[in-house]
Amino acid sequence: MPQPFVENAEGNTLGHIDFPAAAPAAVGGTGKLRVKQNRLLEMITAGAPLEDCLIALTEVACELHPAARAGVVLAAADGRTVEHVYAAHLPPEFTQAFHGVAIDDGTAGTCCAALHTGTQMICNDIERDPRWSPSWRRLCLSAGLRACLSTPVFDNLGRSIATFFIGFPTAGEPDERSRHLADFGAHLASVAIASKRVTDELVRARQELEEELADTRLLQDISMRLLASGDADSLYREIVDAAATIMQSQFASMQALMDDGRLKLLASLGFDACADEFWKWVTLDSKSTCGEALRTRRRVFVSDLEQCGFMAGSDDLATYRHLGIRAVQTTPLVSRKGQVIGMISTHWHTPREVSEHDLRLFDILVRQAADLVDQRMVEETLKDISRQKDLFLAQFAHELRNPLAPIRNVAGLLKQKYEADPTVKASAEIILRQTGHFARLVDDLLDVSRIEQGRFGLKLEPATLDGIIRHAVETCRPLIDARGQHLDISIPEEPVALEADPVRLAQVFANLLTNASKYSDADGRITLRVERYEDAGGGARVAVRIRDTGIGLAADDIRRLFQLFYQADRSLENSRGGLGVGLFLVRRLVELHHGTVEAQSPGVGQGAEFIVRLPVTTPRTDTGPVAADTAQEAPARRLRILLADDNDDAAESMAEILKLHGHEVAIARDGEQALAQAESWRPDVLLLDIGMPRLSGYAVCERIRREPWGGDTTAIAMSGYGGSADVARSMEAGFDHHFTKPADPLELLRYLATVGKAGLLSE
Repeated sequence: MPQPFVENAEGNTLGHIDFPAAAPAAVGGTGKLRVKQNRLLEMITAGAPLEDCLIALTEVACELHPAARAGVVLAAADGRTVEHVYAAHLPPEFTQAFHGVAIDDGTAGTCCAALHTGTQMICNDIERDPRWSPSWRRLCLSAGLRACLSTPVFDNLGRSIATFFIGFPTAGEPDERSRHLADFGAHLASVAIASKRVTDELVRARQELEEELADTRLLQDISMRLLASGDADSLYREIVDAAATIMQSQFASMQALMDDGRLKLLASLGFDACADEFWKWVTLDSKSTCGEALRTRRRVFVSDLEQCGFMAGSDDLATYRHLGIRAVQTTPLVSRKGQVIGMISTHWHTPREVSEHDLRLFDILVRQAADLVDQRMVEETLKDISRQKDLFLAQFAHELRNPLAPIRNVAGLLKQKYEADPTVKASAEIILRQTGHFARLVDDLLDVSRIEQGRFGLKLEPATLDGIIRHAVETCRPLIDARGQHLDISIPEEPVALEADPVRLAQVFANLLTNASKYSDADGRITLRVERYEDAGGGARVAVRIRDTGIGLAADDIRRLFQLFYQADRSLENSRGGLGVGLFLVRRLVELHHGTVEAQSPGVGQGAEFIVRLPVTTPRTDTGPVAADTAQEAPARRLRILLADDNDDAAESMAEILKLHGHEVAIARDGEQALAQAESWRPDVLLLDIGMPRLSGYAVCERIRREPWGGDTTAIAMSGYGGSADVARSMEAGFDHHFTKPADPLELLRYLATVGKAGLLSE
């Protein structure tokens, strides 16, 4: 007879049937044995329950030997006791009596003895055999068993795991047929039990694999979220949820170590409001596990809090009891530099031990949590540095602008009063140009800071490119003329319509024209040409080309030219270099207008060309009146102006300019004096410095607006702070306009010309 291999439903080889050559005939014939064997193997390979397979096996044995009774005694997993007995034709009281019996019990008959020794045991007469205690003897005799043959069943490692027994109704020596039937039953019982155990192991392995894959996916998801740098609070909550999942705990918490040495609670799972408040801050002397981990800088695991010595009698233990916590572990979060930066803890309702497998997964999460906390701490430090930098720049700009105001005012007065003296006039123009250049440098620095912080916005409106370029040229014309350079401009007659911030776009072209002048020699030539074209998609666009005959650019400089603080020529001989922020601003401002900017140059000494490309919009057909133009057409009236500034030079020089243009001016030196003079004098215009002693310009304006007469007064803020937030604060205080120092006197005079004209002031 061939030796058939047996496979389960998954195709795993479980063993083979190895019968002596005479077995089929002895048991009942080859054909009959094959049929019954195949029926049993089909049940086993189909994954039928082990109980059904073993019961069916005992039924087959009884069919092959009608006078006998068969059964399988299965050992428990520990190999020390009997787990169950399966027998189709034996009474329940017989099979149930074996449950929990010790295998090494020498009075329980041949079945336990065969399991214990791993050898076949035969009893010819149970009634006379001393291996049966009186109770076991009575049990067997009452079940109709007088003789017994017990054959051990082995697993693939050769360990006895069960006994296949055949009981006979009469005393006597088992014949050859019975012995072969016992071998047949033992082999098939071994296959059935092995199949069940392999199946159980596969199910268990699959479940463990799925759990590990789930944990791995969880860790991967957190890694992706960390890379995405999402909301920190949400990530903290995800980490404590993941910690509880991996460690199979009911509670979890995460803390960051602050500069003052305390642990701050970032997120928790399962804590009530009382516990969150209690552990919101943890100090070095805390009796909690996180306090102990903070002191030792190592993982602390307490499998049973009631047995924890360092926590006995503490408020921490009372809080743990309040939450129903019996076991805790806390693991320090360590930065890549080896510094403890926080803690992550898990807590259980019952005493607990943790497996090495869970700790390995948990430690991966701990690494991720440490990186997150470290990253957020670095980000907070950088934000704090950035805030301090912004405050410094704002204060720095304010302190620089304040002295510029009187310098600019005096230069304007000199130019106006000594118009006939070419030397004084030229000197005044130099001062005006240089103070204007200096003020623009300060503005550029502040703009860079706002752009980097994402706090820079455009005021988009319909505009025409020729008007924007004209404004830029007006700004740069004094510098170009002073250097004796030639500027050629070519603009299409048909207006080019844009959706733009005219002030910021004029700043772009003014910056490029200024650079072209600075980096070209006297008598150099600058050309500005505007060209309309269509992009690849058929969209209307415009290119503004500004070319010079200056020092040119190297190829490496072109690649890096628009980077912040980059300067193409850093040599000591180059007196024309700036701060390296202008072209960075140009690029960002153009990008904010959905455009591009590029630089081209044949090489050093051969000039350069900058090309700004912008999208074109459909021009507006309405031509409403322009307030500024209307204002310029009408003559300005004489105004009573109260000027308040604690900088005497700035106040006196501005007052002289205003008086020179026919206005009546009174000066106040602080906020309270300004309030008192306004009450008694009732001026048409308040020109208020913001940062005055005793009472700020904001407070003065707010108080005057509350007066019955204050609503008709025009209030103008004058401040060294010119950010959008500063302007908004002025508007909230009731000002009509905000000028940033050093204010252009001409711009101020143009605005004053609108005071009292219908519809203009409100606009």
